[in-house]
Amino acid sequence: MSYEQMAIQYKDMWEKAVEENKWFREQNNRLKGSRKENPTLRDQFAMAALISIPARSNTPNVIAEWAYEIADAMMEKR
Repeated sequence: MSYEQMAIQYKDMWEKAVEENKWFREQNNRLKGSRKENPTLRDQFAMAALISIPARSNTPNVIAEWAYEIADAMMEKR
C-alpha cells in the first residue's frame, strides 16, 4: 500500500469517526434535554431496590411499583 493510499484510507476513517461522534453527541444532547430534574433520594432508593426484584416473573409496571414501595419504606426508616 502506498503512502497516498494510506493517507486516503486514514482520511476516510477520520471522516467516518467524526460523523459518528456528531451523531453520538446529538443523541446525548437530545437525552440531556429530555431530563427535567435530577433523581430524588426516593428515586435513587427505587433504583437500588431494582436489584432485588426478579424481573422475569413480573411486568415493568409491577416492578416499578415494588421498587417505589421499597423506596418509600426506606424513606420512612430514614
